[in-house]
Amino acid sequence: MIGNASYRTSIPAACQNDVNAAADPPSGPSCFTSLFSTIAGSNETFRSCCLDSEPEIYGGKEPCFQFCKASDLAAETVMYECLVNANINFGCTGGQDADGNFISTGSVRSLSVGGVLVAGLALVGMLNI
Repeated sequence: MIGNASYRTSIPAACQNDVNAAADPPSGPSCFTSLFSTIAGSNETFRSCCLDSEPEIYGGKEPCFQFCKASDLAAETVMYECLVNANINFGCTGGQDADGNFISTGSVRSLSVGGVLVAGLALVGMLNI
């Protein structure tokens, strides 16, 4: 949990406010998430949805985020569907059509049920980006 002192001390000071948050990655099409989450197994789950790419870390001198670059918008759609079913906090760079396929740039973000407790803080962090 976010209130667990031992967990909080393991997070770099620069990332304390970015737990369960997501910041737009340096390139798209891609999906992205925080390196630090209160959701057990979040990083492993994110990695498993990355298809053929490995997660890359970004966010400055003390990076707080990771992203997986998709080869095209169809691959981003597959990553998005995997992440939705994984129940973790994440975002993707593409805009979606009525059928849920990625068709353009824009930002799509999702909060998991487990992230609802920190959704208010994460939302404030995302709006400040």
